[in-house]
Amino acid sequence: MKIKKIYLIRVRAFVIIFLLLFMAVSLIKMFFGFFTTDNRQVESVTSGNINIQTLSPPFIEFKRKVRSGTTIEKILYDENINANEREIIINAVTKVFDVRKIKIGNEYVVRYNGSGLGSIKYFINYSSFLLIKNKKGKFSADVINIPIKTKLSVIKGVIEESLFQTILRLGEKGELADLMASLFEYDVDFNRDIRQNDSFTVLIEKKYVQNKFVGYGHLIAAKFVNRGKIIRTVRFEFQKGKYSYFHPDGKAVRKMFLRCPLPFMRVTSRFGLRKHPILGFSANHNGVDFGAPRGTVIRVSGDGVVFRTGYSRVRGRFIIISHKNNYKTHYYHLSGIKPGIRRGKYVVQGKIIGYVGSTGRSTGPHLHYGIQRGRRYINPLRLRSPSKSSVPKKRLKNFKIYSDVILTLMEGDNRSFLTKFLLHNIVKIAERSG
Repeated sequence: MKIKKIYLIRVRAFVIIFLLLFMAVSLIKMFFGFFTTDNRQVESVTSGNINIQTLSPPFIEFKRKVRSGTTIEKILYDENINANEREIIINAVTKVFDVRKIKIGNEYVVRYNGSGLGSIKYFINYSSFLLIKNKKGKFSADVINIPIKTKLSVIKGVIEESLFQTILRLGEKGELADLMASLFEYDVDFNRDIRQNDSFTVLIEKKYVQNKFVGYGHLIAAKFVNRGKIIRTVRFEFQKGKYSYFHPDGKAVRKMFLRCPLPFMRVTSRFGLRKHPILGFSANHNGVDFGAPRGTVIRVSGDGVVFRTGYSRVRGRFIIISHKNNYKTHYYHLSGIKPGIRRGKYVVQGKIIGYVGSTGRSTGPHLHYGIQRGRRYINPLRLRSPSKSSVPKKRLKNFKIYSDVILTLMEGDNRSFLTKFLLHNIVKIAERSG
């Protein structure tokens, strides 16, 4: 027993001494490392008026941004490329990229090596860049596509202030609030209907380039609880290559008219009998007045044809749009009409047609919005707008199965690996099967 104990003591002592020696050697290396000089050759690279020294391997990069008036030729000129080489490079670039599409603010990177210009990389967008290369005096140009990875993500939130602020609080981009608002705007008035403790759940694609989040893809499914009312929507391929959003019963989310032609507003005068603010007597008000800052964009509330535009002493600058089923929508007191909006022009729902103003008989910037069917005016705030096309009958069974599964998984415990796996694969199978 004594021999065994002595043996164990010796082993432990050996291990401790070995560790102490290892730490001592490491500390010595670190200490002397602070004072050792790098024997690599120092080279000098000049670009314009800047002289920078760099270590081998001999290259240096400059990151710059496109400014107003910048062209490919100017970029090459600023980098001291001679006229002959500039012409060769521009000829190579024009074969693969429209040089007129260079955007102010986009980044480009110029790399020099030991023999001069090595390459220029101009970022077209987050998923592609233009690459100009110099290989032993021979220049080439190519557009390189950066692989994009798409991942499905479930995002849940409870509204405390506004939808936009809630989205930001969750660490998401404001773009997601815009996507949700455009999806639910047929059923929810985000200016007047939103209440504290309303909630939402969305299943959305997120795009990544080199593990960096770059934007949202398609919104696959969503649920919104507004004042206790539950609204669910699902993206579905109702015809080959054609997608739209539908409620679980197969009815289209998109309706004939938007609830409001303004992105944000306040109701300043309602439909019906009222005392006129200028004339002083009571009369029927054949529309709703939405107060908004001058210049606020006005969207056409439904697909249609421009019936009339003009100016009158009472209406101010105005637009009237003709729609199917004998409907007309009226937009009065505009500060301006968007160029191209004229009689006979077909306009698509949501398209900007004009801007809020205070022209004509008006006490301040606002939009008078009216809906007319035949000769009768309808209260826009109470209109039950008919839905667009529902899911075709031959696809309805498949849609209901898909909708039930995707919404159940989305609303369940999405933290589990199995749920994420099922969500991802069900969406992929649905897209492939059409």
